[in-house]
Amino acid sequence: MAVNKISMKDYNRFIENILNELEIGKRVNFLTFKRDRKVSIIKISNEKFVVEEDGFKQKNFDDLNRHQVIKLMDKLRDIEFPRSNMLHINRK
Repeated sequence: MAVNKISMKDYNRFIENILNELEIGKRVNFLTFKRDRKVSIIKISNEKFVVEEDGFKQKNFDDLNRHQVIKLMDKLRDIEFPRSNMLHINRK
């Protein structure tokens, strides 16, 4: 389990890269500095993903393709991480 930090200016590029690098059945968690809000991406097949929102809202978004994940993560950034400059990244 690796823990990293990313700057919000690298957020979109990191999302695109992680969708390619993530192994099937694995997840990556995006957490605020206080670790009170979390958004997770889980790869269920080569082209299908699940996004779990656990913060201001609690929702699951199932059966998403890459393009849908990128658009959704952009929206969730504004909802869950509005004032964050850095995010903790936790890969499992």
